[in-house]
Amino acid sequence: MTLHQLPGLFPGATERVLGDPIVTSEGATVLPVFRVRGDSVTAAGVFLVRGERATWTPVVDADRIALIGVATGFVAAALTCLAMLRRPPWPNTSITITKTG
Repeated sequence: MTLHQLPGLFPGATERVLGDPIVTSEGATVLPVFRVRGDSVTAAGVFLVRGERATWTPVVDADRIALIGVATGFVAAALTCLAMLRRPPWPNTSITITKTG
């Protein structure tokens, strides 16, 4: 079975599918994990097995994280500009203190 045949097995479902294990020259085993959603297959992460210890390393989309950070900065800047340039809804009030005699 190839990776391109996986979407047809799970129509409309979200499933995690383990790929073929890869044994490194150091004796560690790498198990890739894929997420199947409808017709798309994306990488979810890998299990790394060394001896009797297994660790999970998720796939991190750094571009998406950077885009969220930039968008948050733009929204904060726009709201700050609107708050600084817009007059408050209440009327101008001022107090004048004069010293007499």
